[in-house]
Amino acid sequence: MDREGARGMERQQRKPLAALALILIVIFGLAGCGENPVSASGTSSGPVILFSPIASTSVYLMNLDGEKLHEWQTDYAPGYSVYLLPTGLLLRAQSIPERPFSTLQGSNGGRVEMLDWDSKVVWSYDYATLAGQQHHDEFWMPTNGHVLMVAWERRTAAEALAAGRRADTLPSEGELWVDKIVEADPVTDRIVWEWRTWDHLVPPGAAPADNPGLVDPNFAATPGVDWTHANAVF
Repeated sequence: MDREGARGMERQQRKPLAALALILIVIFGLAGCGENPVSASGTSSGPVILFSPIASTSVYLMNLDGEKLHEWQTDYAPGYSVYLLPTGLLLRAQSIPERPFSTLQGSNGGRVEMLDWDSKVVWSYDYATLAGQQHHDEFWMPTNGHVLMVAWERRTAAEALAAGRRADTLPSEGELWVDKIVEADPVTDRIVWEWRTWDHLVPPGAAPADNPGLVDPNFAATPGVDWTHANAVF
């Protein structure tokens, strides 16, 4: 067999593994896949898949042959994202039970943690108040070690009307959940920066077409409380 034929056969053999990885992404809510993660001993294990099953408190690391390389134990089900950082720490969102934005199906999160290789929590931060609740995703910033988080904040019906929202699209609950991005400093446990969707709305009475850099308060407006529902930040 010539070299080109051998390469073609190798590509065909890899297809089942690629299909397996895709299935894991869909079923388990895969949140991290990368090259050369750092293990506890500082060695590289090659390409791996990191995933946190939605109905489990465990996090798994496996190779492309489906072999389990490591397992972390946590306290709660995932907040739908998990990452293995270059530092060797695990960054994971958790769905804590005592979160205020919990009435909606799909609500999750409230806590972000970093764990070492032995599942010891080295940093834990709860962002689950009426002023804001983390949900879905977080992102470690390599330049300063801070953590970005997607979060909901509550806005009243009166605030929505004043911002130009149509009255016929207001939820019966009398509030809207609107996304913002917050930046937390793990050293001080403080929020050092925020970006709010609410601060970037098209002014009442203005045409959205004349304000391409702003958000139309009536875009995708339905009677549901969860208006923007971002799933990722990076």
